[in-house]
Amino acid sequence: MQRIGLYINRKKEAAEKVARELITWLQHQGKEVYLLQRQTRDLGLPGQGLDWDDFARHIDLAIVLGGDGTLLAAARYLSPAGVPIMGVNMGHLGFLTTAEPANITFALTQVLAGDYCLDDRLMLESSVLRNGNKVYGYLALNEIVVTKGAFARLIRLQTFINGEYYATYP
Repeated sequence: MQRIGLYINRKKEAAEKVARELITWLQHQGKEVYLLQRQTRDLGLPGQGLDWDDFARHIDLAIVLGGDGTLLAAARYLSPAGVPIMGVNMGHLGFLTTAEPANITFALTQVLAGDYCLDDRLMLESSVLRNGNKVYGYLALNEIVVTKGAFARLIRLQTFINGEYYATYP
């Protein structure tokens, strides 16, 4: 793994500090470090950064600094490219973000040496169709919530699993 992408939740306390330290550490390991355009700009780092599509295509590993919500957001964009994600818990609990800032270099040393296990997760895809035309699509890890909009009305849901029809509600 040579090309490492960082995705940072700047709202998390200490995330910027950890990101800067991690960038320095990774560069000393001879790794190429990539960030998103807005994060590069917001952190005042050199370089232009990448948009999500280029970010996903150019990296071998994504390190997500944030909480489970940050990891879920990153997974939505990175999963189509098959990029493995390592979550660093910058929050309180961290069910999905298992590494901690205090042991990040130890954990990364193991990952970069190939000493890790991948935990494949199921991704869910939803689509909103109007008159048979797709007007909105969404990719998610774990769950998709269907709620009413401004006007409550009965909706019809068709469920497919791996492309096979499963059920219609109601």
